Amino acid sequence: GVIKTAKYLASSMRDGYMIEFTPRSDITVDYWDYTSYDVSEKSHFSKQQEKIEFNYHYNKSIMIRDIGFVIKVHGHILKSAYISQHGVVYMANEFKTGSSMRSFGIVGAISRKGDFATATKNDTFYIIWYDLKICKFDPEILVDLQMRFYKNGIVQIELVHVYGRPTNCNLTMEILDGFCQMNRDGSVTMVEKKVWKLASYPSSRIFLGNRFEFTPRSNLSWVY
Repeated sequence: GVIKTAKYLASSMRDGYMIEFTPRSDITVDYWDYTSYDVSEKSHFSKQQEKIEFNYHYNKSIMIRDIGFVIKVHGHILKSAYISQHGVVYMANEFKTGSSMRSFGIVGAISRKGDFATATKNDTFYIIWYDLKICKFDPEILVDLQMRFYKNGIVQIELVHVYGRPTNCNLTMEILDGFCQMNRDGSVTMVEKKVWKLASYPSSRIFLGNRFEFTPRSNLSWVY
């Protein structure tokens, strides 16, 4: 089955350009990988910003027991969210050890300060992470990134600010399934992880207003 695919634009094909594949030890790849969501890309610029009242969180992960509506997708019921400072959100019906959950995140992202904001409006759940480092080889590049979760299961990831000019950098987004492990301090760990979708884009796609939309597929099929 497909374990990893990587696509790059012609602009990346030059002498001395190296692509490194590093195996991850904490993940097993599910046979559903790459068929569970369709991904589209669109540049979005709007002079009129929708008025949304955000709650701000500083340098700590938080749990939201009820995001205000229910998302039903691929057999999951998602109504609770556990949000990490570092560009990852876990979603579940409820968080207790052994319960199933799904995560949406930016691979390798590290928040400079740990600040993010959340909001719910019109059956849409919003998260904005501020000052995320997403470039392994260029730590000075920072992005503000917004995720939007819709009741129909669609997820949008948008670059709402890009600081600097990425040149040797990838933006990699992943969706995982797994099970909840509650820790003594109240934090959440995902165990028995399986990849449901992985999408990676080069530096040329990392710019203000670029939006990636993940649409869940209902006619899932096995990939061998």
